[in-house]
Amino acid sequence: MSSIAVLIHDHPDPQLTADGLVRRLSADFPDSPAPPAATSDPAPGEALILRRDESTVAVLTVPSGLDTDLAEIAARSRLWPADRPVPTGAGGHTIVSATRPGTGDADDSAADEPTAADPTADDRITDVADTAFVSEVSAAAVAALESVRAVYIVDADHLIAPDVFRDLALATLPDPILPAWVAFDVAPRPDGVMTAHTRGMAAFGLMDIEIPASGHDAQQTFERLVSTAVHLLENGPTIADGQPVGDDGVIARHAPSAAVEDKTVLRLDYPGMAAEPDEPRRRWFSRR
Repeated sequence: MSSIAVLIHDHPDPQLTADGLVRRLSADFPDSPAPPAATSDPAPGEALILRRDESTVAVLTVPSGLDTDLAEIAARSRLWPADRPVPTGAGGHTIVSATRPGTGDADDSAADEPTAADPTADDRITDVADTAFVSEVSAAAVAALESVRAVYIVDADHLIAPDVFRDLALATLPDPILPAWVAFDVAPRPDGVMTAHTRGMAAFGLMDIEIPASGHDAQQTFERLVSTAVHLLENGPTIADGQPVGDDGVIARHAPSAAVEDKTVLRLDYPGMAAEPDEPRRRWFSRR
């Protein structure tokens, strides 16, 4: 898997220096497993490279804007304050990504698609460590670059206010920042039945979770979604197809996603609750 965060700028900023970023990381995260080593300052258009053990993080600043509808993403992002203006991204963006030797390209979707048997415990620990490293570097870069106005998490497809991201990173790391790397969305159908799903579990090598028809209210549905994600993160893909989950009759299924084509998810089926008919693969969710 490859963990990717994108820092959105509202104006061009001086390029990060290797020495400055390493010093910021050491100050922010003194309890990290090992201090990262950085290459020399990159030439314009090249990435700054940091290494820790087997993990490598690349930091690449791109002067052009991001070809993404940030306003639409912010509207459904729980960690974007509703009263904060959404940046245009015209000042460029900085890509922070983790890779490991032999893992393949980040855009190799066939290699990155989690399955019921993936990942192994070692793989999952690796994914968590890489995500933590990207989070540390992103939080340090937010402090070092005055121009950062948003943090976009690619796998979760959501936007986070930079101060919120940095506060979460400082308070949570080295434990996984689950609310940052995974979007938890809950919303009612037209008939009032609650639906829910995650986006971003692939960052940890796990299937996303979908609840097409909940037998609970919004808060209880949200709690079920989060608790299932935490269980998967802590224990791996241990929920089998057809396995009961909890004591309320919910059955887990490894099933095609109702929202994303060619994607397998962990679907939670509530007893007596039918999926909404004749509306396949639509965008169910907005911020609630």
